[in-house]
Amino acid sequence: MPVTAPEGIRKQLPGGNCVFGAAYAGQRSAWTGPEALQQTVTLKLPLPTA
Repeated sequence: MPVTAPEGIRKQLPGGNCVFGAAYAGQRSAWTGPEALQQTVTLKLPLPTA
C-alpha cells in the first residue's frame, strides 16, 4: 500500500524498527507491506514536541 506520513515515523520490523520511506515534501513516503514473519504493517508516529 502507498503511505505518506510525518517525518520521524518508524516501521516496526521483527527485530526492531527502522526509519520509514524516503523524504518527500517534508514528509516520508513509500509503498509498503508486511515483512517476512509479519501479517500487518505497524508504523510508529513520532512523539509530539512541546
